[in-house]
Amino acid sequence: MNTSINLGSQLAHEVLHNPPSAALPSNLADHWLDTALQGAERLVQADEEADPELVRIPVNLVLHLLSEELRSGTLVMSDMKLLDYVAHYRIELAMEKLRRWGVVLAPAADKTTIFDLPKVKGASKKNFRRHTNR
Repeated sequence: MNTSINLGSQLAHEVLHNPPSAALPSNLADHWLDTALQGAERLVQADEEADPELVRIPVNLVLHLLSEELRSGTLVMSDMKLLDYVAHYRIELAMEKLRRWGVVLAPAADKTTIFDLPKVKGASKKNFRRHTNR
């Protein structure tokens, strides 16, 4: 039995067949939050040994969040821009994980703010980029 296919089918059934807001980290079940974070980490770090099905999870979630804009043509995206969106999504996934542990650095993102740089008290944009581009 191929668990990768089951994982993709399960994601589609539980998240992707719902409105785009279902892909917000704050709306993900714990197992999807963990899986998406792991996949996003591997993708952003360009881990060549990562399971392709694993890295597809955060990509599919980002595309689902942006599906209305992509469909309407108000957003056109290159591969590099998609990678930028996944990098921003990864940070929000990590911040949601912290929120679930009781550490609230910033309010949960909504569909209009999910791809903005997080507004963490005491963090500057310059420092944020330096720490996220490792």
